[in-house]
Amino acid sequence: MNFHKLEIYCKVVEEGSVTAAAEHFHVTQPVVSSHLRDLEVFFDAKLLHVEKRRMLVTEPGRAVYDYALSIRHATAATRSFSSALAAGDAGRVVIGASHGPGGYLLPLHLSRFRAAHPRVEIELAVVGSSKVIEGLADGLYDIGIVASDDVPPELDTEILSDEPLVLIAAPGHPLARRRTIATAALQEAEFVFPYSPRTQAWVRKCLARLGVKQPRVSMKLGSWEATKQAAMEGAGLLLAYRFCVEAELRGRRLKALPVQLDPMTEPVLLIRSPRRRYTLMQEQLFTFLRGAMK
Repeated sequence: MNFHKLEIYCKVVEEGSVTAAAEHFHVTQPVVSSHLRDLEVFFDAKLLHVEKRRMLVTEPGRAVYDYALSIRHATAATRSFSSALAAGDAGRVVIGASHGPGGYLLPLHLSRFRAAHPRVEIELAVVGSSKVIEGLADGLYDIGIVASDDVPPELDTEILSDEPLVLIAAPGHPLARRRTIATAALQEAEFVFPYSPRTQAWVRKCLARLGVKQPRVSMKLGSWEATKQAAMEGAGLLLAYRFCVEAELRGRRLKALPVQLDPMTEPVLLIRSPRRRYTLMQEQLFTFLRGAMK
């Protein structure tokens, strides 16, 4: 039994005629009849009978016809999907991203890529940077996107974007009304910190560039959303990527303070394993992200 015999059988059922099926496939009537007998032997049932010079299906024959149609449709769908895979228009990618890029940058860019490639399946896990790196090593993620400079040298790393940093406060905070802010004022101010030790270390490093060597920490909270809420309530100053607080700045729920970091940006990195082979679709996604995030 093969697919060609099932196609001939379907044509006999649809035309009600061995002759019409033979003409369609450019074979003789005995060849068609031989294929029909083979199918009846394989399925151990009478599939067709003659009534008023037409070939009609029996009840088992209807079941075999439905089965043949399902194979036809599955084959067409698989052929179409395989073609899309080869062209880079379909496939699956699993991304591990740290909380900043994963929560604020990637949903927009991935949604736009998906709109242009509707047969692509995208999964995004938002976890800590260390978990992204572990996931790459364990094969859980195809790529990682992190706001971290602590990446093992065995991973391939490239800068997707240099993102601006801002020091922000609630509009009613005393420092929010100043045009210039001295280091001494920052030393006396309280700060809202993220809970993650890795992110805390990054914030301390950035604040040190402002001359704040030992920041006074009022609260440590477990997400950027939580730190923003605390800052808006006046719990302290917050150092963050601008993309994390853009909506609150536009809505005047937070205010950027007039301080100058050197540099004023920190990189967002694309990391991946040099041992992994990537599909054409995945490579196209990397190219899209490079252009979208520059």
